[in-house]
Amino acid sequence: MKNLFFLLTFFPVILFAQAPIDFHHYEGIKCVGLIPQDFIRPTQEKYNEALAQEVKVTDNKKIVSAKDDFLLESNYLIDGLLQSGKVLFGDTVTEYVNRIADHVLVNEPELRTKLRFYCLRSTEANAFSTN
Repeated sequence: MKNLFFLLTFFPVILFAQAPIDFHHYEGIKCVGLIPQDFIRPTQEKYNEALAQEVKVTDNKKIVSAKDDFLLESNYLIDGLLQSGKVLFGDTVTEYVNRIADHVLVNEPELRTKLRFYCLRSTEANAFSTN
């Protein structure tokens, strides 16, 4: 009886609350606004900055070499992704993700300034992140 009451009460609300979707005038998500500095700054500049932050005077040669290789390769791969045309900026979805990040990191303002969030245009249903 409770199930019938629930079905008769809420089903019409759910059924009629949905706005119709107009598939004849569909527009994809597009980048909007100024291009972020992450897309424009030269890879070598980003690599040098990251290397200066990561390599310590006390590190031995093997560790320095490994950090150097990792930072060089990861910066070039990330820039390849940023410049591929698949990364979105200024669109509604990316703005929404950034508002969520602002809310989650409200007590960590220094960390929030270090993190940048973008959405990736992809046909795969999955999520991933880079350093």
